[in-house]
Amino acid sequence: MLTRKFKSVAMAGLLFFGLNVGAADKVTFEDHIMPIFRNSCLKCHNADKMKADLDISTYAALINGSGNGEIVAGGDPDSSLLYKVVTHEKEPTMPPNGKLGDKDIATIKAWIAGGLLENSGSKAVMSDKPKVNLALDPDSLGKRPDGPPPMPVEVFSLDPYVRTARTSISTAMAVSPWSPLIAIGGQRQVLLYNTDSLTIAGIVPYEEGYPHSLKFSSNGKLLVIGGGRGANIGHSTVWDITKGEKILQVGDDLDAVMASDISPDQRFIAHGGPDRFLRIFSTETGEVVHKIKKHTDWVTAVRFSVDGKYVASGDRNGGLHVWETEPGGRVCSFSHGNRVVGFEWASTNIVVSASMDGTAKIFNVDEARQLKSWSAHSGGTSSITRSMNGMLVTSGRNKRATLWDANGVAKRSFTFPDDIPAQAVPSHDAKLVIGSDWEGMVYVWNAADGKEVKRLS
Repeated sequence: MLTRKFKSVAMAGLLFFGLNVGAADKVTFEDHIMPIFRNSCLKCHNADKMKADLDISTYAALINGSGNGEIVAGGDPDSSLLYKVVTHEKEPTMPPNGKLGDKDIATIKAWIAGGLLENSGSKAVMSDKPKVNLALDPDSLGKRPDGPPPMPVEVFSLDPYVRTARTSISTAMAVSPWSPLIAIGGQRQVLLYNTDSLTIAGIVPYEEGYPHSLKFSSNGKLLVIGGGRGANIGHSTVWDITKGEKILQVGDDLDAVMASDISPDQRFIAHGGPDRFLRIFSTETGEVVHKIKKHTDWVTAVRFSVDGKYVASGDRNGGLHVWETEPGGRVCSFSHGNRVVGFEWASTNIVVSASMDGTAKIFNVDEARQLKSWSAHSGGTSSITRSMNGMLVTSGRNKRATLWDANGVAKRSFTFPDDIPAQAVPSHDAKLVIGSDWEGMVYVWNAADGKEVKRLS
């Protein structure tokens, strides 16, 4: 059955073009689409002559698609290859000897939008693929976005979705690259704080479970949440923080996602977890483009390079691999003596890693060699984050967060007064250092003098 919204808009369009379909009628393959194909398409696309490896002589064959995949997406004509080629929006235009009439094109659009009905007794089949194009202009990468910095202005609730007797441990934190905004993970929710005023800016619901990984997109507009429920389900979810809308979810893992990232151009999402696979998804289709099995233990860290050419992944056993994002091939491998907790890319080919072995290391990916290793935290390093000015912030089991320059020279330390830290990050302007501990407290320090400014929980 066509949706109410579609009837009011699309059906009016069909009647305008002269299609004799009543308001309550269904547009079906057998009654409406097959006659169009018979007149204009079947000479080249049938079971005996499958030009472009495509047979559309039956409903099943059409739904099966070509050798390159599906050609119709139920409910979404604009992303359906069939609709694009008959409207001559995409090559190769079809039919090759001339465009279909407006009435036929409108009928095909109505059929796709209505859910690809085979006959009047069929149920609609709607695509679950993304209907948004997240890709950014390559020329905009690394540049401050035009206009005001992306912020959640009255688009999220300020009331917690979950209230607990004790504060929740925040093992996931992320800072917007351009805005005074920090995301702090908690039980079934992510808290957004304005780092200028240190007040709550919004609460993102995360009914899927617990957020283990948070990452802002390169333009600061999107927030990627990796998580789920242990031994149950895992995925990466993308929110537009300026609209308060969940716009994409990828993955259907059998365990929670532990690490997730979105490429600078927003064309790919990579994530990993306890099943040891690194999965790279297309944001255009929502489908896995690479499923990489190389890690010998849980995937615990994932990060795209600043140009998106590479993606680094680390595991609980200390394994560290760098991959080409699009071909998916391995570029080089390194190692730590314990769990890899995070990466930061200093440039297109220089990556910095941190590990629970207590060290931080700098590698040149193109030359496949280690440039430097230093002891960051006795007892183990628990996190690493790079600020926009190139400074690094780490946290460790010695109950400290440390600010380093790009060469690994310590500039200042910040003491956690009670428990060992889980995370520490710099604010977008590097004026603050914000850290969480295993008691659920979140501390804010002045980066210039190391003094505590406030506690957020």
